[in-house]
Amino acid sequence: MFYLCKDNYSFLKLDKINKCSLIYFYRRFFNFQTKTIMSLIYTLFNYWKSIFVALCIMILSFAGANNFSEIPTFQLTYPDKIVHFIMYAVLTLALMIDYRRSTKTNRYSIYFVLCCFAFPVIFGGVIEIVQSAYFPPRTGDWFDWLADIAGVLIVWMGWLGRERIVCRKRVN
Repeated sequence: MFYLCKDNYSFLKLDKINKCSLIYFYRRFFNFQTKTIMSLIYTLFNYWKSIFVALCIMILSFAGANNFSEIPTFQLTYPDKIVHFIMYAVLTLALMIDYRRSTKTNRYSIYFVLCCFAFPVIFGGVIEIVQSAYFPPRTGDWFDWLADIAGVLIVWMGWLGRERIVCRKRVN
């Protein structure tokens, strides 16, 4: 096999290790690494609120039941489901705000739907499965996951309703 060297435009064999091929490899590899690191920093900087909310949800979901014995409870029928609803509504809202600020566009794309709808729904399902499998005092409940999905859907309906009102005001 032959390829063209970038420095002196001469044909070189791949089995020979020489200065030109090492320089070419070095440039390609570290350029990729730099782009990957910069992309990670960009994501962490733009989505820090969403990452913080997701980490809080993970900590609360995997904490033992004895950690919550000191918290005052209200006389509600299903306080656990209400907490799940609120946590995932806040996560979805944070994802939507972060996504809109990072892209600076008014158009919705498949990435917006994946980031702000599919991720919280899948995240909630995975947490319920992991809770029941690896954290023995905790149990995974499908109704908790349905509460997560309900929180995501309510925020989506509110977001889309808000967008309709904003679009009407722009037209008028």
